[in-house]
Amino acid sequence: MTFKDQIKLDLPIFLNLDEFADVHNLNGTECNAVIQAPTARESFMTSGSHVVDDGINGMSVFVHCRSEDLPELPHQGNVFMLDGEPYIVYQCVEEDGMASIELRAETRGFV
Repeated sequence: MTFKDQIKLDLPIFLNLDEFADVHNLNGTECNAVIQAPTARESFMTSGSHVVDDGINGMSVFVHCRSEDLPELPHQGNVFMLDGEPYIVYQCVEEDGMASIELRAETRGFV
């Protein structure tokens, strides 16, 4: 068995509802996912917040789920609904059965 085979076998553990994951609505599909929403301090320390050219502040949210749970992987620039809230896909990476999607949304005031 290879390391990549072991990673695929471990996905159900990482996405277990009793461990790390919760059920989320990802673009109309209910599935187990881990959502990372950095706090304001974490965003500042890692440059996770962003300011676009027109001066609008924004924040990033990271979604991790099994790629096979989504009907299709989102593409950069697409609108993506996370639990009923609209975000813009900044990037999506699929590796070893796991999709990691960075979503961005505009916020009002300071992040």
